[in-house]
Amino acid sequence: MALPEVIETYLRRHHIDAHEHTHPATYTAHQLAEVEHKPETSVVKTVFFYCDDQLIMGVLPVNRNLNLHKAKVLTHSEKVRLATEREIEKRIDALQLGAIPPFGSLFGIPVMLDESLKNARSITMPGGRTTEAIEVRMQDFLREEAPQVLALTKRPIHYKPRHETRRTDFF
Repeated sequence: MALPEVIETYLRRHHIDAHEHTHPATYTAHQLAEVEHKPETSVVKTVFFYCDDQLIMGVLPVNRNLNLHKAKVLTHSEKVRLATEREIEKRIDALQLGAIPPFGSLFGIPVMLDESLKNARSITMPGGRTTEAIEVRMQDFLREEAPQVLALTKRPIHYKPRHETRRTDFF
């Protein structure tokens, strides 16, 4: 299956050499890292949030979560909150929710990149559908999106698939 036309056009227009991967449907960023056999530090998720009234695309590694307090302080915003699915769908209706790559310029949305990613050689991201992924060189992403680079995240989280998680700290 090919990437959605809007993504293919973006990549072609911006001369981004992307490696496309088709895989079984994934519904979380952790699942995407697993099916792509990539470390969670090189697979990104797009987190939509508002700084005051401005919608922002946050680009975070899979193993980290957005720290809203840090975002508020670093952006000098009065109010920072996560965007709702409805708010995201109003702005981006051509792609599957949960599979939106962080190409904010395509939708007129500013992009903020977590500083933990700035030295990555490449990043793997959703490709617009739950069955598609794209790997791009970080230098191409930085050149085309010109994201603001900030320390947006909490310390890394260690994800274990549900079937491997065992609770042993009862007392």
